[in-house]
Amino acid sequence: MQQSPAGYDDLNTDAPQGGLKLGPYIRMLKRNLWIVVGSTLLLGGAAFVKSTSSVPTYQAGFRLLVEPVTAEARLVDPSALTRNGGGINRAQEIDYPTQLEILKSPAMLWPIYEQVSEEFPEFAYIQLQNDLLVERSPQTKIIEVTFLGNDPGLVQTVLDETAAKYLQYSLQERKTRIGEGINFINDQLPTLEERASELQDRLQDLQQRFFVNDPENESAQLTEQLRGIVSQQVETAQELREQREYYASLQRQLNLTPNQAIAASTLSEEPGYQALLTQFRELEAQIAVESARFTEASPTIQALREQQDNIASLMNSTAQSIIGPALGGESSNPEVQAFQNSIRLGLIQQMVDTSNLVELLEVRQDELGRLRSAAEDRVQDFPAIAREYNEIQRELDITTQALDQLLSQRETLSLEAAQSAVPWEVLSEPQVPLDENGDPMPESSSPIILLAGIMGGAMLGAALALLLEKYRDIYHDVEDIEDAMPAPILSVVPPCPFANQVLFYSPESSTLRPAEQSSIVAFQEAFSELFAGLRFQKSGTIQSLAVCSATMGDGTSTIAANLAQTLASSGKRVLLVDANFRDPRLHEFFDLPNDKGLGDLLKSSFEPEAVIRSAPTAEHLSILTAGSTMVDAPKLLGSPRMEAVSDRLAEMFDVVIYDAPPLRDYMDTVFLSDHVDGVLMAVALRRTKQSAVNIALEKLQEYSISLVGVVANSPLNRHRPMQQSSTRVAAEEPLWMKTGVSGSEAGGLSIQASEGKPVPHES
Repeated sequence: MQQSPAGYDDLNTDAPQGGLKLGPYIRMLKRNLWIVVGSTLLLGGAAFVKSTSSVPTYQAGFRLLVEPVTAEARLVDPSALTRNGGGINRAQEIDYPTQLEILKSPAMLWPIYEQVSEEFPEFAYIQLQNDLLVERSPQTKIIEVTFLGNDPGLVQTVLDETAAKYLQYSLQERKTRIGEGINFINDQLPTLEERASELQDRLQDLQQRFFVNDPENESAQLTEQLRGIVSQQVETAQELREQREYYASLQRQLNLTPNQAIAASTLSEEPGYQALLTQFRELEAQIAVESARFTEASPTIQALREQQDNIASLMNSTAQSIIGPALGGESSNPEVQAFQNSIRLGLIQQMVDTSNLVELLEVRQDELGRLRSAAEDRVQDFPAIAREYNEIQRELDITTQALDQLLSQRETLSLEAAQSAVPWEVLSEPQVPLDENGDPMPESSSPIILLAGIMGGAMLGAALALLLEKYRDIYHDVEDIEDAMPAPILSVVPPCPFANQVLFYSPESSTLRPAEQSSIVAFQEAFSELFAGLRFQKSGTIQSLAVCSATMGDGTSTIAANLAQTLASSGKRVLLVDANFRDPRLHEFFDLPNDKGLGDLLKSSFEPEAVIRSAPTAEHLSILTAGSTMVDAPKLLGSPRMEAVSDRLAEMFDVVIYDAPPLRDYMDTVFLSDHVDGVLMAVALRRTKQSAVNIALEKLQEYSISLVGVVANSPLNRHRPMQQSSTRVAAEEPLWMKTGVSGSEAGGLSIQASEGKPVPHES
């Protein structure tokens, strides 16, 4: 049944939302105007007395121009000529904060004090330190000096001595500082020169040891050289592999070693050897022919074999003599002594050339490997060499630059020390203001003191008013409640001396005076306004509502009872439930017994019809009193039994209104809110504590309870009884039913009347 809370994003009881809200402060000042006015008059009067009785004071000053104004003046300034070659350097401008501190330092003020104290012995140094004001004129190159004192002669003397001292400082003391700078430079020069010489020696030694002149370029060259060696090594290895494979192929085709191939080529070109070879082959052919006719042991075959052996022996000796002892051992291979045709001779030539090329490539590969190893070692060592070279070079550059700057600065300072013109200029001479008679004119401080007193009094009064408001901790008017609440104020209930008896009020039988009856009518009209505000709620249908407050005594029972009677007069079936077990009051309002009620209904199996009673003040209004007191009220209000009871009551009636206990002190309303569509909070003007309301709002936000609206109540401390007949008619028609609000027109709280069984009425 509970709706989602709206407006809690704006809940901040400590700071106003949407910027600074001046309304609360203006109302606070209006309420406490007497405090603000009294404080202002008190301090203003004291300031007036102080200003009229104070000793006259005299104030005078002078102005110093400490920098050239125009660009032409800067160009001819000695410091600009010596330091910038005639140019303007913004970095040379005066550091005014530091300069002002120097001008106000004891080193500057003490000589001035000594000169002034000779003429005015009673003059104190602390007076000079406190009353001499030295500051820069905003957005200018002018320093303003003023002094305040009770003696015009003393003021004039102090300013004269100060002006002379500042002009002297601008020339003489600056020259002293320039001389100290020159001495400092002379002290630093030998060290820098020695350091520069040492660095140059180290750099030269490094260049000679490692043959390095430009590390950056040489590093790139060395890397490129190593890359070329690696590339050549790869190409050589590939070519060597190809030539070795080609050589192996030729060797397999010829079945010869290189030396054997050379020997075979040599023998193939010797005619004598070839003639013997021809005879050897002829004998071999003849033996083959004769072997067909004779056996191997026949004399013919034997003779032929003997001739063949002799020719073979002659061939061997001839081959040894032709190819020499170096290749003589290679003739044992039959392929060497065999006949070599032109194809084999060509292959032999290729084989010999390939063998030589392989040997050459192997030599080249070894040399490239050596070069690569040396280059890699160089590359590996070069970063350390380059780093050392660069460090030495950088230190040498810094030292050389510093040396050049010191030499240049020494010349510059020497030229500045020779200048004798005063760099600062007095724009206005020190002079105490004089009146038309030529007498010193004192400062008029009365308006300032008086204005300060008035402003201080107003601020003090405002602070006291704020403290008083914090101490009272109440809402003084409706606007205060509006500023503090996240929900709208639906109605403002005016004060009524007969609020407790309005339920039984009848204008026909009343003996009240017209003014008293008007207060009752205004009181009743406030609940008609509350009814309208609830009915046209934008958040949706409200069939059940809990009326609560932050603390006891804020009028929740009165508001719940009158709101219920207003709704009942519109034709809706309304049930008013007293859920305030802490302090039940509704049975007293309607003069009903409280023997059985909601507490008994929650603790037993009673049906609601057994404990609900008809109200004696309206036809469609029923009352469910609190009944038995419950110690464990929060537990029962949050129980399933309460949920079943609330659902049953919602079916029986069009609207159910609960009178709930205070939010700040109890958890009853938190559990009760789970069974209603929203909570209506009552806040009593000039009574309810703001701190208590803040706690209640934080609890609503913490438990996500929907606050549908606020009723600003204006209760009286005491209610007077109405002087009228004690006879109360249960069915008499209330006033608002005579003012045009009919049941068919008013409707309910944004709901349609539910169809249900009639509720039994009990007396």
